[in-house]
Amino acid sequence: TTSVLIILGIVGSLKTFDLVKLLTGGGPGRSTTVLNTYLYEKAFKDFNAGGAASIGVAILILAMVMSYLQIKLSKED
Repeated sequence: TTSVLIILGIVGSLKTFDLVKLLTGGGPGRSTTVLNTYLYEKAFKDFNAGGAASIGVAILILAMVMSYLQIKLSKED
């Protein structure tokens, strides 16, 4: 149960878009910009769908790697 909750927490933290966009809009400068807000800016402000798609794939790979590492580390216990 614990490892499932940790994996869901990791994936949930990578989906952080709404709070950052609504509260700070990326922050002063770009201090609170996360990958999802950068993806949004690439797709809809810069009209760069290819760049946004590559960022989306990077987020997917990052989530898969972190989940895989968590599963491997939890099996060792």
